[in-house]
Amino acid sequence: MVFTASAFAAVAAANPFADASEPKLLHVWFLGEEAVNADTKRLGEIATESKIGALLDALDQ
Repeated sequence: MVFTASAFAAVAAANPFADASEPKLLHVWFLGEEAVNADTKRLGEIATESKIGALLDALDQ
C-alpha cells in the first residue's frame, strides 16, 4: 500500500484533535487491507462521536 504526500497532508489537515494538549501523542493507523467482519455501523457511530470521521473523510480524497 502506498500513500502520496498529498494523502498524508489531507489526513494531517483533517485532524479533529488539533487543539489537544499533547498533540505529539496523537497517532494514525492505516490498515493494510479491509477489515474482516468489522462492525461498520458501530465504527461510524464512534467516528461521529469522537470526530474521527474527519480523518476517514480525508483518506477518501
